[in-house]
Amino acid sequence: MCRLHLGCARECQKTIHKYPLYDMKPSAVLQKALATAALFCTPFAIAGPLPNEASIEVGAAAYSYKETSLGMELKGPQAFIAGRYAHGIDGTKQLVFDGRYAAGPLDYSSQSTGSFGGVPNYLLDLRGFISLRNNATFGFYDTYIGLGSRYLVNDAEGMFTTTGHYGYRRLSRYFYLPVGLTFHTDNKSIETNLEYDLLLRGQQTSYLRGYTAQNEQTKGFGLRASVLFKKDKWALGPYAHYWKIQDSKVDAGLFEPANTTTELGLKLRYDF
Repeated sequence: MCRLHLGCARECQKTIHKYPLYDMKPSAVLQKALATAALFCTPFAIAGPLPNEASIEVGAAAYSYKETSLGMELKGPQAFIAGRYAHGIDGTKQLVFDGRYAAGPLDYSSQSTGSFGGVPNYLLDLRGFISLRNNATFGFYDTYIGLGSRYLVNDAEGMFTTTGHYGYRRLSRYFYLPVGLTFHTDNKSIETNLEYDLLLRGQQTSYLRGYTAQNEQTKGFGLRASVLFKKDKWALGPYAHYWKIQDSKVDAGLFEPANTTTELGLKLRYDF
């Protein structure tokens, strides 16, 4: 059984305190607790549906893909553009769609197969959600769940490493379930997002010389986080994306090794 290198292959193989609360009767304590909980988390409701919202983002990041077992890394700068549209369904819910395209040349290095630079890398991410808005003591927050599709092309076809190994074209497809929270301060000056992405299915297609390998991936997850500082219609701040995927299934003796992808960057958003 052989392991596939990303972008390169061999020719032949791959605590307690005192408070007034304690002096209250049990029923008073319960009432106070319920009131506090209701204040922290209550449905956000307005007279009509939530407004329709749209935004556009641009940003840049340091990107790194690693197959640790092989001592392989693919890294470099990435720039992206993204858009988002949210349609108000009622006073608490929105239907949300977003898309993101990123690209940039990456440098490949491996302990066993050498290195080369300038590998084209393209990423397209399309997602849809149902989002629920809630009140909170600090302002309000949105919870959401949906479906996502991530499509990546890494194209080293026609390139050779410093040790003479050839590059090849690789397609990566992820279908995943995103679940997240977006916190908004009362004055809407800070927006914080946390998200967990559950891999539903992944497939790697490697166009090798004389053979095309298709390796299915079933175990993995992703994480997203960002903090944006807002002023009027503009927002600016850092973000992070992360994926961890386990070994793929075997196809004709070849498999895609466990890998991680990290993207750390800065983004700028304009809200229409």
